[in-house]
Amino acid sequence: MNLSVFILLFVNMVDLCSCIFVGAVLLQRDGNVTKALKSLFTVPPLLYETGMYCICGQILSDQSEKLTDSAISCGWVDCNDRFKRDFMFLLISARKPLEITVGKTSKLSKQMLVQVLNGSYGLLNLLYHFQSI
Repeated sequence: MNLSVFILLFVNMVDLCSCIFVGAVLLQRDGNVTKALKSLFTVPPLLYETGMYCICGQILSDQSEKLTDSAISCGWVDCNDRFKRDFMFLLISARKPLEITVGKTSKLSKQMLVQVLNGSYGLLNLLYHFQSI
């Protein structure tokens, strides 16, 4: 899943950039609002899909960080020895929060969403620069 999410986010970044670029060029060159809107109507689903992955990854990380605190407050002191031993394994494994990494470099989070949007903006500026030459 690591590679597939990385590819999905990269393709969404390129799609966002190209849809906005095509819509802007159609508005500037032809002034045809209908053709430009057809291109721009694909932007919200792409933003939704990208945001859904990133926000769900952020929620998973946040809930994982809260797991240790909620487990400690469960009243484990009065339980039997077997439960206490299993509980210690839970605490040891929950010590490090769960994170979904993308491309083995960055975790799926709100910051990843901002990086994808910044990458789209950078590609858009590059296309505008080459189009104006």
